[in-house]
Amino acid sequence: MPRPQAPPIRLRRDLLTPWLLLLVRLEPTHGYDLHECLRALGFPAATSSVYRGLRQMEADGLVRSEWRPSNEGADQRVYRLTPKGRRSLKNSVLAFANARDSFALFVKQYELATNRAPKPRR
Repeated sequence: MPRPQAPPIRLRRDLLTPWLLLLVRLEPTHGYDLHECLRALGFPAATSSVYRGLRQMEADGLVRSEWRPSNEGADQRVYRLTPKGRRSLKNSVLAFANARDSFALFVKQYELATNRAPKPRR
């Protein structure tokens, strides 16, 4: 009997804000670079979703932006985390760690349940 294969991991759209916060924390940059990083990670976000997310994050005070002149074309809007953005990122990390622990417990309980010897029938 063939073993079932795990479905491919795809990042969910509702994770866009935490991922953008993390990427901006790693390196302040502009929207197109952020979109390309997300694509490389397998994130299914459209370019317009990234820019819309960045505008909302700026309106919410999570990031701030400034224009940076470019030698290769149009000026670029570069995003940086604010203190509020750092707190939001930290809260996301804590929530993901809690979820990870819950998932690990679930998997462990499943493995315990499926590896038990069957009960003898009476």
